[in-house]
Amino acid sequence: MIHNETLQRRLTLVGIGLIAISAILLVRLISFQFRMDPQIKQTFASQAAIAIENVRLFNDTKQALATVEERTRELTETLDYQTAISEVLRVISLSSTDVTPVFEAIMESARRLLGTATAAVKAQIAAARTALRG
Repeated sequence: MIHNETLQRRLTLVGIGLIAISAILLVRLISFQFRMDPQIKQTFASQAAIAIENVRLFNDTKQALATVEERTRELTETLDYQTAISEVLRVISLSSTDVTPVFEAIMESARRLLGTATAAVKAQIAAARTALRG
């Protein structure tokens, strides 16, 4: 399966090729039909080259923008995770004997990171005690 990005690059290259071929054919057709002087032909050829370069630069810029947007999303997600961890650690440092605020901070962080309206923690204290006594 071809990725959308790869397909887009291939289509862009095909498009650039078609523009170049069209420009060459246009210059040849005009040259044949009207027997233009060489300076006008050179102007047409220069304009075609500029158009092809502009398409390439546009596509490069579009790809660079997509890369920057993806990196920004990644960095935002990383910052959200670090903020959540920091908040839980802060609550742990303030609540050395009571675990309730710690679990509340964990729930709130999970709710915020997952984008849900509610969150819950199911306590299985009896099972944990049995496992510890082992």
